[in-house]
Amino acid sequence: PFDSAVFNACFGNVFDQTESLAAAAANVRPGGSVFATHPLGADFVAELKEIDDSVVRHELPRSLEAAQELAPPFLHAYELVDSADFYSMRWTREPYAPMQKGLLHLRGPVARGYGRGSKKLGFPTANLPEPLFADEGVIQDLQAGVNFGIAQLRGQIYTAVCNIGYSPTFAGAENPTKIVEAHLCDYSSSSSKDDFYDEILDLLLVGYLRPEKKFPGLPALLAAITNDVEMAKDLLKQPHFAHLSVSHPALAPLPASTNTMAKYYQEF
Repeated sequence: PFDSAVFNACFGNVFDQTESLAAAAANVRPGGSVFATHPLGADFVAELKEIDDSVVRHELPRSLEAAQELAPPFLHAYELVDSADFYSMRWTREPYAPMQKGLLHLRGPVARGYGRGSKKLGFPTANLPEPLFADEGVIQDLQAGVNFGIAQLRGQIYTAVCNIGYSPTFAGAENPTKIVEAHLCDYSSSSSKDDFYDEILDLLLVGYLRPEKKFPGLPALLAAITNDVEMAKDLLKQPHFAHLSVSHPALAPLPASTNTMAKYYQEF
């Protein structure tokens, strides 16, 4: 990832400012910055919009509050310079964004996927398809992207990195509906036949790392997942997350009859 991304003298022209910020932030390291700048100032951009708003579609945000409204959840409006002859808006890239409605607990039987995570990428992957949670509607409402959290399988606890989306890198084999593809970090199997299909997986999602992205090939995707895994492990060591694996009710044993669940927790 890059240290920063800059929209210079063009942020008013982009079709969708929020999507453009998200795309830029996906290529910036945590702690890095995204800038929107203009050497002639925001008033100049506003005048151009008045002349032809098919070319200059937007004005530039004139306050930190307005800039935050445009930002995806992992960008923080940090600094604004708005003078007569120069404009600079700076967002900082946060390591993660909290889940919008609280911690999300997903529970269900592991489905057979496409064999991509385990076989092609070397990451043991447990899949929970969207139709499992159709009644709650939570998967449809989630932004496609990579989340992190904690998984429980067979009574064991694992750090989990979860892509929720359509797997766009696999051209021609994208998921027809959203699927939760949970990579179980540090899971090891004693044999190639030791899979976990149809077993009950508990998944507690605690934060959002980045948008789903189409990579140019498997090596780039593998590098991104490796980075996601390291990031998730580091984040879950933070004091406000470290206790979850031993004390959160979502990871406690449930009756066998409780096969499927989708529930938000507002506090932890």
